[in-house]
Amino acid sequence: MATTPAKTVKIEVVVKGNGSQQSLGDCPFTHRVLLALEMKQLPYSMQYIDVDNKPAWLQERFDGKVPLIKFDDNSDYLPDSDAIVKELEARYPQQRTGQQQDAQQIPSRIFPAFRDFLMSKPEDESEKEQALISELTALDNTLKQQEGPFLGGKALNLNDASVAPKLYHLSVALPHFKGWAVPAQLSSLHTYLAEISKTPEWQHTQYGHDVVIRGWERHGALKKEAP
Repeated sequence: MATTPAKTVKIEVVVKGNGSQQSLGDCPFTHRVLLALEMKQLPYSMQYIDVDNKPAWLQERFDGKVPLIKFDDNSDYLPDSDAIVKELEARYPQQRTGQQQDAQQIPSRIFPAFRDFLMSKPEDESEKEQALISELTALDNTLKQQEGPFLGGKALNLNDASVAPKLYHLSVALPHFKGWAVPAQLSSLHTYLAEISKTPEWQHTQYGHDVVIRGWERHGALKKEAP
């Protein structure tokens, strides 16, 4: 949990995970919200949701989806990671993050391109792989323009909170299921993945490779057969 800022706040986040083990699930959108909270050093508690036993209120009101966030001003739960991060920035602008990068310059189709390649049939693999490499190359070029290893420069910003969990899924799932790794020539991207894993924000919100792999197995990902 983040350290307490000058103004104490109480925030509850509904997350995918295991309550009895106090362990996070593999949701990159929940991960985004938690990273944003950590970057802003806002204290929060987590309510863990077992995806195999979702409570009725979550099913009925939010279609069973997480993350949700609830603030301490008697407001209702707020869904959707985009809306949540915008609300955090509006409520707590004084808790700054790294340099703000124009969101329009950040490749926006990395996650769908990754998912398409991961789930592709053999006859579609080459096309899907090239689409993913195109997205990753654009991100690598954006990273090369920064003053540090992150999209926020020398410190994480809210674009990092969005992009990093998706890259984590990609860097874990594709080697396991496809025998594929991020091309070595995308050096800034490799540096990014190495450096972000060292940050306290990441270490406070991470979940293991096995969690990512099990999650994609649930979605139907199949391990590529050896030739």
